[in-house]
Amino acid sequence: MTAKAPTGPVRPIVFNGRQIGHVQGTEALFKVQRSRHFFGIMGSWTLDARVFGAIRLLVTHIIFEDTEAGQTWAATVEEFNTHGERTENRSGVKIALAARHWHKIREQEPPGQEQLFQGAA
Repeated sequence: MTAKAPTGPVRPIVFNGRQIGHVQGTEALFKVQRSRHFFGIMGSWTLDARVFGAIRLLVTHIIFEDTEAGQTWAATVEEFNTHGERTENRSGVKIALAARHWHKIREQEPPGQEQLFQGAA
């Protein structure tokens, strides 16, 4: 997917009065939680349709850093355009992109994982 770190100015993505991510170079990066942003019934990661509409012409890649699982996933805007499905829930219209269209680009231990085994010896 993306081989090197993005360069260029960091521009915040603000939605409903709060920063939800940022754009740097050709990437939009969001810190997400699987429990809130993964639509299990469809097996898809979701992004608010209004946010997607605002960034889709500015970037080529969308990056989700799952803070619960310690994994980072990437998809192209083209994949969203081609395979994304509109869905709606209590918080509005979303674009859902099936997990098979995302590419894992990083994995690390979830926060706090090291604490589970302290003193176990």
